[in-house]
Order: sequence, then structure tokens, then C-alpha cells
Amino acid sequence: MMLDDVGAKIAGAGLGLSLDTNLFLGRMPEQPIAAVAIIEIPGLSAIRTMGGGIQIEIAGFQVMVRDEPDNYAEARSTANGIWNLLAGTTQEAINTVTYHQFVAQSSVFSIGPNEEDHIQVACNFLVWKDPTP
Repeated sequence: MMLDDVGAKIAGAGLGLSLDTNLFLGRMPEQPIAAVAIIEIPGLSAIRTMGGGIQIEIAGFQVMVRDEPDNYAEARSTANGIWNLLAGTTQEAINTVTYHQFVAQSSVFSIGPNEEDHIQVACNFLVWKDPTP
């Protein structure tokens, strides 16, 4: 699945993020405060062959980074590191899926504090990939 693949790429990049420790797929738990979530968002219509089969799936995901109220610079730095890792990546096999292109839909932006006043920043991506079986 796409989230597993993207999570593996981020966790293996030396950014200080580990799956299910401070990097989470599809959810943002209450703890730890300093955490990253990768969440699916709508993509675009698939690219189809002339016979109607799906040739390329265009999926979407958001990277959300949360940190303490006084750690905006750290949250932004973490998000920028992930953005720099992913934006423009082309022709990469992750697990068993070929990812043709990661396209940043945005640079890093603030999504405002949560109910506990924790800093939250995010960036959105589209990914052109082989179809999900």
C-alpha cells in the first residue's frame, strides 16, 4: 500500500523518524507530541490504456508534522526535510511498486495549532505509480 511504501522511504532516509515511534501511517496519535503522520488524501483520475485498463494510478497524501507550541522551527525543519526527500523523486521502486513521480502540490504550510495549541505544519503530494493490484 502507498502509505506503507512512503513511510518506509521516509523512515529509511536518516531524518530521525521511525515507524510507529514518531512516524505514523493514516493517523496522528495523541502521543508523542513531536510526531509525523502520513495521511491519504484524494488524488486524480487514473491514466487508462486504450483498452480501458489502468496504466498509472495518481494517488495523494499529506505529510503532517506536529510539535510543541514553542517548536515551530523544528516542526518546519522536519517537514522541509521530508519535502526535500520526496519532491521530484522519479522512477523509484519501493517494496514491489514502481513510483514514477512524486509531485509536491505545495510547499510546507501551517495548518494552525490543534486544540492543545501544538504547532502543525503540512505539505501535500501527488504520486504517479503503478496500479494497486
